Amino acid sequence: MRKYFKIDLYFIVIIVTALLISCKEKSSNTEKRGINVIVSILPQKYFVKRIGGNMTDVSVIIRPGQSPSTYEPTPREMTQIPEAEIFFKIGMPFEAAWEEKIRAANPSLKIVDTREGIKLRKSESFNMIKEVINIKNSRSKRIKSERERDSFDPHIWLDPMLVKKQAETIFIALAGFDQENGAYYKKRYLDFINDLDKLDIKITELLKNIRKREILVFHPSWGYYTDRYNLKQIPVEIEGKEPGQSELSKIIDYVKKRNIRAIFIQKQFSTVAARAIADSIKGRIIAIDPLAENYIENMISVTKKIAEVNR
Repeated sequence: MRKYFKIDLYFIVIIVTALLISCKEKSSNTEKRGINVIVSILPQKYFVKRIGGNMTDVSVIIRPGQSPSTYEPTPREMTQIPEAEIFFKIGMPFEAAWEEKIRAANPSLKIVDTREGIKLRKSESFNMIKEVINIKNSRSKRIKSERERDSFDPHIWLDPMLVKKQAETIFIALAGFDQENGAYYKKRYLDFINDLDKLDIKITELLKNIRKREILVFHPSWGYYTDRYNLKQIPVEIEGKEPGQSELSKIIDYVKKRNIRAIFIQKQFSTVAARAIADSIKGRIIAIDPLAENYIENMISVTKKIAEVNR
């Protein structure tokens, strides 16, 4: 009996030890988390996760359906900032206005500007082609001051080759913050760069044989994309606002002369003027989303839509 008791006691010690080790490992895994990152828009989340993988926890400030042009963070959304370690900004309008509050909420937060090293283009509006149609309106003085104050286009993520530069900035920031996992970030970064090169080749191929090179868009999001792929965007907006009736008539006349039969819209903006134009030219309204998270898949989908209407 004593022999069996010793054997049983031996196995109990082994089982208890194993349970303690298991609990310790679970506790360690529970405590372990990735770098807490905040980004402004969903495509940035995709970029960070492609490089940071499971070493990053990424929160997005602007949710699906919200307009980056008019968005302001709510007090509730600001509560996530004290927990963040890195904020990757990209040039959204709210960022400059809220950066002081963000720094005050979290003085130790590392703020990284992903526009670093990128030459920014000027924002466009339909007034920029007024020399063609000679649009004049009572807002010209105000328009000039607005253009001088806020003249750079923030949509740098819509050119895959500029995303490569953003990816480099993200990689350097993550690897510098977490040097222990630098090799992990580097491998994922290089894989991402390879996929962006393939995306560039795919887009070029899809657009190679189109006859028309102009696309009519409601909001001028696609300037970097059109610059890269030898296209021209014609925006409906007049300095960030829907055109008035007189301006709308001139836009419709211009579009008819150019034989444009489709207008591209995004769900974050009103479609009233877009529908008026589509009805007048007996054309199509086509939805494309510059803010989709599934970046590579979305860029191919958008390009296919553009190629289809410009054959």
